[in-house]
Amino acid sequence: LPSTKLQDLLAAEVAMAGFTEVMTFILCSKADNAETLHRKPCGTDISLLNSKTVEFQTARTTLLTGLLRCVANNKAAPMPIRIFEIGDCVVKDETTPVGARNSRHLCAVICGAATSGFDQLHGLLDRIMQVLGVPSLLTPKGKSDAKKAYSLKSVSDPAFLQGLSAQVLVGGVPTGVLG
Repeated sequence: LPSTKLQDLLAAEVAMAGFTEVMTFILCSKADNAETLHRKPCGTDISLLNSKTVEFQTARTTLLTGLLRCVANNKAAPMPIRIFEIGDCVVKDETTPVGARNSRHLCAVICGAATSGFDQLHGLLDRIMQVLGVPSLLTPKGKSDAKKAYSLKSVSDPAFLQGLSAQVLVGGVPTGVLG
């Protein structure tokens, strides 16, 4: 499938940037889905009716909690830890026959770096957008179309340190977060 080819291409690019790919469970606890990131429940998560364990109560709406759990379970590993995942998140969507849809996401985490890692993640974002053919609004004037270009906008996201988070916009539409 074209989506699988794209996923493989992106995974190879991120791996060449020095990150290790991990695969986490698509099911998680309700606390992991929002509270762990200090975010309010978004109301678009899909809960299981008869979950056998607390760790598998709902389908994930973000990849970040799984990667943070992976870092927490590997504290003894040599630093810095640089991991990523490309996988599906599940959200409610009343327009589909089953009432939910999968959305493919990419998430990368740097832990234990000498700096905050924000600049390294920004560089990774630049490379991913370059591979996807999405120009940056930071390109010299006249060389990129603002309707197709990406930019960053400072935001306050409780999952990240104050002043160190940005929203990724493509053509002015929010498509991700960096922090």
